[in-house]
Amino acid sequence: RPNYNILLGTTPLKPKQMPRAWRTFVIAMDQEAKDSDPLKKQSHLDFEVFNAVNGKNLNFKELVSNGLVTEELSTSPLLTKGTAGCAESHRSLWRKSVNENISLLILEDDCYTHPGIEPFINARLQTLSSIDICLLGVNTDVDFHSISPQGLASITIFMPKYPREEWIKNALQRTKPTAVTFHKLLRGAGFCTYFITPKGASKMLAQIFPLSLEERDPYRTILPFSTDRSASKVYRDIAAAVCQPFMAYTPNTDSSTVMRPNKNIQ
Repeated sequence: RPNYNILLGTTPLKPKQMPRAWRTFVIAMDQEAKDSDPLKKQSHLDFEVFNAVNGKNLNFKELVSNGLVTEELSTSPLLTKGTAGCAESHRSLWRKSVNENISLLILEDDCYTHPGIEPFINARLQTLSSIDICLLGVNTDVDFHSISPQGLASITIFMPKYPREEWIKNALQRTKPTAVTFHKLLRGAGFCTYFITPKGASKMLAQIFPLSLEERDPYRTILPFSTDRSASKVYRDIAAAVCQPFMAYTPNTDSSTVMRPNKNIQ
């Protein structure tokens, strides 16, 4: 396997530093049972349901005081109730990771994951536990930036942008977990499925909030008014990885946890 410590800037964990366990959470808007339709496709996972924060119940002024968003963003039409609820849901789980000192596999309710995703994580737990965050899939309706283990930087534009269920299932069926490698993540949209460590969660909490309208490098034109847009500002500076090929996909259309802003906004 490639030397990911060089690519991602990490230090190999010693046996006594290895985590004893990790947990899986699926973010779902309603308190759905595990056999409900949105979650049946995760039947190969041992997961817990995290009841998503309903943005309709959020007070934007309170979001300013609790550090989720800036005052300027709180009055902007770019901040939707869905975006705010999605951000608060992920932030809550990151806090859980830090407070309980446990790594988490986090999924949104519209994603499809590879049937072998659990053994894949267990087989690579030493690498995953040494980094901050690893995206196992990204939103394919936005361009994607990464660096391969060989040091080749690339920008990828996906087709299809909105993959259908049949396409996703075929793609996952053709994916061999043993052939999956980790690339250095520079920019990737969405948090459909990812593995995050306590130290990674701590960095994300400290560096991407409050969400704002501030123009800053990198990608100055990408305003950080959502969690993934803000995260793209920090991936370069932390040990952030992404699976290639992906171990999870999202159709980019069905998640109940977020109502996305106008897709014409870059």
